Amino acid sequence: PPPPPPPPPTPTPRLFRRQRQMCIRDRDDVAGEMAAHFAQAGDSPRAFALYRRAAQLSLNQFALVQAEVLYDEALKHAPDDPVTRIELLADLSRIYDATLQGERWRTCLERQQAILDSMETSRPDIQFELELRFSKYWRSSGELAHANSAVTEAFALAEEMDDVAKLARCYQALGLIYWMGARMSEASHAFGEMVRLAREANAAVVEARAHELLAQAGMFSGMPSEEIYQHLVQSFAWAEENDHKQNIVALLIKFGYLQISVGMGKFDRIEDDCRRAHDLGLAIGDRGQQAIALSNQGMAFANQGVYHRAQEALRKAAAIEQEEGLYWRNWVTLHYTGAMWMQMGCIEQARRDLEKSSTELHNFGSHHFEVK
Repeated sequence: PPPPPPPPPTPTPRLFRRQRQMCIRDRDDVAGEMAAHFAQAGDSPRAFALYRRAAQLSLNQFALVQAEVLYDEALKHAPDDPVTRIELLADLSRIYDATLQGERWRTCLERQQAILDSMETSRPDIQFELELRFSKYWRSSGELAHANSAVTEAFALAEEMDDVAKLARCYQALGLIYWMGARMSEASHAFGEMVRLAREANAAVVEARAHELLAQAGMFSGMPSEEIYQHLVQSFAWAEENDHKQNIVALLIKFGYLQISVGMGKFDRIEDDCRRAHDLGLAIGDRGQQAIALSNQGMAFANQGVYHRAQEALRKAAAIEQEEGLYWRNWVTLHYTGAMWMQMGCIEQARRDLEKSSTELHNFGSHHFEVK
């Protein structure tokens, strides 16, 4: 008979550590658990590396709630390196933006600036990214003058670095400021420059986003619906190919809104686009897009005369939006609610909501929605 197999090796501490390290390398999905073990053992360097790996994996998968927890833990164990800390805070600011945590978002940006100001060596590349993040925060808060100042600084830094792709992203930020202020002609021009520079820099992700934004401006400036649709299709192709879930959600919302604005029925398609956008937004933790999908869905139901479903969708959207006082979409949803009351013949309720939403949108500077 063949000889018996050799006995398994004795599980020495060294062998255990080696097997555990192999497991960590091969299984990113347990990185968070292993990080917690290292943190409890007082091994901060390993805990940090694993928390960061797990956080980045969650962020890349758009599991935003989980990513926030993991980044918080990574910061507790991060080395005393300013660039590393800014990078962690930059990712956290993306999460705070998507999950509508306005105060935390601003505080996170201010922390990044404070760290950057304390560094002995100038880092225009980091300052550039931070200016764009500040611009987005100010734009979302309705402070368009502050947003424009941040973009002006970003333009200067991009030109200083002679970086065409960065210039394209500056035009993106500038165009969104114009869009928010209902200056659609200037917005469309900026997004056109964004496309041109993105192609020059071979920056596919920036070009895809530019097509989405050209469609967004076109919806408020008389662009033919077929042209809008083609811009959305080009952007969606990139998002789907790269499984970029946040972009997919945003584009599904725009496909639905396009059908609503055209006013040619196709309610089943509108409902399907809004439902898919809402479900994916819920799955990835993007509360902002989730609320927009519900708000648009409510408008579509109202146009069909299905008022009980319209009220339910608009109520859910408002509940999400009212949790974040800085979020301007709250007033857009109130406008849609007022329009619904008017269609139902509830004139006093309609007047109350429409007057309130019009006043707040005017104060915010969102004149394109105010006109509606």
